[in-house]
Amino acid sequence: MTKDLWPDDMSELEIAAVQWKPSSKRYLGDGVYADKDERGIVLTTEDGIRATNTIVLEPEVVAALEQYMKELRAGR
Repeated sequence: MTKDLWPDDMSELEIAAVQWKPSSKRYLGDGVYADKDERGIVLTTEDGIRATNTIVLEPEVVAALEQYMKELRAGR
């Protein structure tokens, strides 16, 4: 474990928990990944090393996006 990659205020146990946390992250394409956490769906763009952009979609935003996609499919 390389402590120098983590914030100074993180304990070894916290670092281990982050490193071994099961992930539901899924690659969507074009460098975009989706994951979930307690806030909602987390979208990130990544450059192969780290997340370069992060957007958290809370449940009401996910619902609005689903409605938008439904309307697009219906040709509106």
